[in-house]
Amino acid sequence: MDRLQTHDLRALLDFLARVDGAADAATLARRVMMSLPMLVPSDLTVWAEMDPDGRQFSWAHDDEHFRFPGISGIFERNMRRHPLVGHFCRTGDGRAFKLSDFVTRRELRRQPYYDEIHRPIGCEHEIAFWLGGVSLPVSAFALHRARRDFSERERLLLNLVRAHVMEIQRRLIEVDQAKHELAALQRGLEDQDLGVVVLGSEGRVVHASRRARAWLAEYFPGGAACTSLPGLLRDWLRRQASGRGANGRVPAPPAPLVIDRAGKRLTVRLSAEPPHQLLLLEERSDSIAPAALEPLGLSRREAEALTWVIAGKTNREIGTILGISPRTIQTHLDRIYRKLGVYTRAAAVACALGQRP
Repeated sequence: MDRLQTHDLRALLDFLARVDGAADAATLARRVMMSLPMLVPSDLTVWAEMDPDGRQFSWAHDDEHFRFPGISGIFERNMRRHPLVGHFCRTGDGRAFKLSDFVTRRELRRQPYYDEIHRPIGCEHEIAFWLGGVSLPVSAFALHRARRDFSERERLLLNLVRAHVMEIQRRLIEVDQAKHELAALQRGLEDQDLGVVVLGSEGRVVHASRRARAWLAEYFPGGAACTSLPGLLRDWLRRQASGRGANGRVPAPPAPLVIDRAGKRLTVRLSAEPPHQLLLLEERSDSIAPAALEPLGLSRREAEALTWVIAGKTNREIGTILGISPRTIQTHLDRIYRKLGVYTRAAAVACALGQRP
């Protein structure tokens, strides 16, 4: 059996460096196709996607000058006859196999697919391996040569490539799934009027929802970058970490950070533990709309008067705002007290705020 040499391992590492880091499965597949000839020399390298059951087929190749009109129809006609495809469909074995594993060159030239496929591309030697597909169920990477067959050393290299690329594919699938789950979480949180910030190591912002980004910009002007938290938030996080488990005690739940600004309040809560920390943001308004008080049995004018009482206005100030006398405001308040079953302004305010959603 052929053994890999040091230069083979270096070439394999170079190949992996070229293909790793792809953002999606399609980019990965195209990088694999373009990089394979640097590892295993070939006259033509093809990336084909197919649905063997439905006989669907698509392909791409690494030679911009190569033309093969009607290849999809030709291959769909010959898919089941081709030894490499037939073997995969029968066994599901995606490892690298050579055309010469199944037919001799003399037998190859007598096959119907030879005149339709191999003669037009000018190559009688082929080796292929199989992976999960991008838009169709499976991908095949096939290397073709005109002059000499592929060696066992090259087969071993391709099987190592396949194993590594399968691992990269698995990571891409997990990342894509995580993105969908995070998007679903974000939608659920925003439906509840919450924002979320996902933190990585050293407080780095890995992800921030749309609502969270807007609130960070509003409540921390000039202090938030795309990948880092504002200074005030960073300091708060450090205090939470330093107080966690002090003196051997069980840590208390982290106290939220509360910021008041222009009649509104932003509350930031820390969830989970490093290195997977979440910040949950919630905004509440200190003001209350008159319509929110009408379910208490108040008239519209009584509800308007009570909202200004909640805002801390005196009878004279409320009368000026509403265009009525302070005495009339007091009359409204007396009716409000009776309807709410209270006796003071403070009790009326507490009752109204308890009604607020």
